[in-house]
Amino acid sequence: MQHLFRWVFLAVFLLINIGHGVFAAQRNEEPEIQTQELVGNVVSVNQEASSFDLEYERDDSSHQKQIATFFVTDISTIDIAMSQGNLSDLKPGLKVLVEFAPMPDGTNVVESVWVKKS
Repeated sequence: MQHLFRWVFLAVFLLINIGHGVFAAQRNEEPEIQTQELVGNVVSVNQEASSFDLEYERDDSSHQKQIATFFVTDISTIDIAMSQGNLSDLKPGLKVLVEFAPMPDGTNVVESVWVKKS
C-alpha cells in the first residue's frame, strides 16, 4: 500500500508541475499591451466607424508627418474644456492628446482624448 501511495503522489506531483509549466507558457505568449500617447491634429471623424484620423509628427530625426486612425469604444473618454465629450465633438483641426492601446491586429484603441488649448 505504501508503494502505491508513492506512485500516486509522484504522478500527482508531475501532473501539477507539467500543468503549471503549460499555463505559464500560455501567459508568456500573450503580449502585454502598453498604452502610448500622441499629440496631433484631428484630420477627419468617421461616426459610422467610431473612429478619427490624427495627423502627428514622428518622434525621430525626420519629423515626418503621418496620419493614424484611432477607434473610440464605449469605455473611451473624450475631455473637452474639462467636460466629458463624445466623438461628434471632435472636429478637423482640433489639437488633441490621445492615449491609446495599439492592438496586435494593428488597430489603435482610444483610452482617452484631451483637447489641447490652442
